[in-house]
Amino acid sequence: MTDSRPVRKKKARLLRREERRRSQPKPTPMKPPTPEVQAILTSWGWPPRIFAQKRQKTCGAKTRKGEPCKCLALANGRCKLHGGQSTGPKTEDGWSRTRAGYRAYVERRKAQAVSILTPRRARTGL
Repeated sequence: MTDSRPVRKKKARLLRREERRRSQPKPTPMKPPTPEVQAILTSWGWPPRIFAQKRQKTCGAKTRKGEPCKCLALANGRCKLHGGQSTGPKTEDGWSRTRAGYRAYVERRKAQAVSILTPRRARTGL
């Protein structure tokens, strides 16, 4: 028969942690500055838009916990973790642009290597 003592200890530890979390007071939201303070800050060059209480859209993708993702969404509506990555070019035109870009990159790197490896006298013409 297996000993369930470690399992009970773990459950008790998790319950104590949850109890501590619930007993802590909730943080109060920050109040926007008074108009006098906002006027002073804007006269110092602070943009007034930083005081806007605008809520940005969140990602909302289902996480491994089963809860919606709380990261800020990008233009496609998902965060950088759940937005998905490019699967690469699909058409022949896309492949040719990829190859051309890579060739240009290789040529630039070769030119840099040559300029680094050649002696300074040869580069300056002395």
